[in-house]
Amino acid sequence: MRESRADVDPGRLRRRMSCLRPSARLLATLAVFVAALLASALVADRVFERLPHVEDEHAYLFQGQVFALGRLWAPTPEEPDFFSVPFVVDHDGRRFGKYPPGHALALALGVLLEHPWLVNPLAGAAALAGVVWLGAGLFGLGPALLAGLLGLASPLFLLQSGSLLAHPTTLLAFVVFLLAWRRLERGDGLGTALLGGIALACAFLARPFTAVALAAPWALFALWRAREAPWRPRLLALALASLAGPAGLAAYQAALTGSPWQSTYTLYWPYDRPGFGPGVGVAGVHTIEQGWANVVENVDALRRWLFGWPGDLSLLPMALGLAWALLALRPTAGRPLPDAARWALLLAASGGSLVVAHVAYWTSGLMYGPRYIFEALPALLLLSGQGVWRLGALADWRRAPAAHPTSRRRRLGLALALAVTVGLVLASVLTTLPAMLAEHYAWYDASGRYLAAVRTAGLSRALVLVRERPGAWTTYGSVFPANDPLLRGPLVFARDLGSANGWLRQRYPDLPVYVLEPDGRLWPLARAP
Repeated sequence: MRESRADVDPGRLRRRMSCLRPSARLLATLAVFVAALLASALVADRVFERLPHVEDEHAYLFQGQVFALGRLWAPTPEEPDFFSVPFVVDHDGRRFGKYPPGHALALALGVLLEHPWLVNPLAGAAALAGVVWLGAGLFGLGPALLAGLLGLASPLFLLQSGSLLAHPTTLLAFVVFLLAWRRLERGDGLGTALLGGIALACAFLARPFTAVALAAPWALFALWRAREAPWRPRLLALALASLAGPAGLAAYQAALTGSPWQSTYTLYWPYDRPGFGPGVGVAGVHTIEQGWANVVENVDALRRWLFGWPGDLSLLPMALGLAWALLALRPTAGRPLPDAARWALLLAASGGSLVVAHVAYWTSGLMYGPRYIFEALPALLLLSGQGVWRLGALADWRRAPAAHPTSRRRRLGLALALAVTVGLVLASVLTTLPAMLAEHYAWYDASGRYLAAVRTAGLSRALVLVRERPGAWTTYGSVFPANDPLLRGPLVFARDLGSANGWLRQRYPDLPVYVLEPDGRLWPLARAP
């Protein structure tokens, strides 16, 4: 018998309808993902011209191209100097990028889809959306959306996510771990634990040092949680799955170098490793004092790069969020620490561990901002969003928060805090951010005009000799990604080595020869001016 409209319980009807509507949390997360993807892709396209600019990016993309061929390495060319860029290693007849394989595997997917430049915008957008989703469950939708807004306007986030560096994929892996841990706290079982461990393994395969530093506080917290019997099998599963990272890296190194302990980093620069003492760092020795100076340099750069606000204002919201979490440690009549405060402290510990760990590294690594701090963004953004949101409560600090959660004074305080924050974001987006993006156009003198000249000339098959300015490599670097890693043509780009070029003519006798000048001019060798 059908229910009459009068017999339908309004509350039951609302519950039915709510199941058909996406939650505000989901809509907010999707909105942040789309906005972040569009913004990062715009940076990758308009600022970086879809090209690698620095040595690291070349190594990652080359290895991604090799993986896309179903290979671990390409054979070293007979005359490697014609086809060399920094950080692409030739070792025992094998050519490969000097970095671990994790990020290159992600780029390989982009290579197969013919758009490797989109990998980082997708990874960065997914990571920021994950931060919003996590924050909404911990701190509420308002602070989480504010964290997402701050991330969208962050020069550090946009430039890293528009690049070809490994930081956005590492960040995404770490955010997946955080989301898995949160689900474990809510009762999920071994499947989620395995997902969290695999995420840590992926982070390790992309940036091992970073992954260990980020995971260290969580490992200590896991030991504390292991006192509870229900947690033990899940933590064991997570730990075992995470070991796939070190095991995979050891196997990769063994395949490339013959030894699981031989780091591919040190094949290019023997001093490129963390640690202290002789043989570490470009200066020949690395000290704690030098390492601390590098950390200070990164934190100082963060003041400008995090949100682009003047002075120390970029770090103020984070400091307020951390202060709120520390105040939550006050005795609360035997009640446990609230989830939000506990998570805030764990995130701060993880981000702080990443920063301090780089005392052991010999360079500050500043590139597109303080990139060694990039993976601390979950802590930086969520603490900042919570810090601004809690400013509203300060306007009503004399009253008991639980008794007056929506007082007029508190609402006005929150409105003022949000207005100031949005004003600073708009000022940065309209002034500071455009200048910082423009500063990175044609970074390292890398440029898309060289490949554009080849396309304009309509070349489909040719040997192109690239002339470089003295001491420069980025003219050739700008076209190097257009080579097949196996150098099988039909377009082959090679460095112009003058009198040695005869070998190239013999190697590619059927290809017409063109010369590409540092100013972008392209002309056939037979009609040289």
